[in-house]
Amino acid sequence: MARLPMVTRTITTTKVNLMCLDIERAEPCNRVITIPRTYKDEESILKKVKPLLETDTLKVVHVVGTETQETLYGMTEQEFVELANPLLDRTGKTEEATEPETEEATEPETEEATEPETENE
Repeated sequence: MARLPMVTRTITTTKVNLMCLDIERAEPCNRVITIPRTYKDEESILKKVKPLLETDTLKVVHVVGTETQETLYGMTEQEFVELANPLLDRTGKTEEATEPETEEATEPETEEATEPETENE
């Protein structure tokens, strides 16, 4: 079987164990969440995870521990082309914007506007 061309990317994530407080039950609990990238200190981790986890009844209060993981992700080139979103190229345009517009799209509008009226007697 032939080897398929792949698009690969190594992603670094941080697995975080957080101490939270359930304010309805007045009990502490731990939550584990995986977030992209690495973080330099607990304050920046808390800033990232609070919007993701906190609710009216659950509050994040402390980072218990962290673990950094590197994972290699990949997909075939065909899957990548089907699923990826086009980005701006180096000139600041997307591929879609560089395609010239055809005149066929404007022809029906002009034909409708120039139709003669047949009810005048």
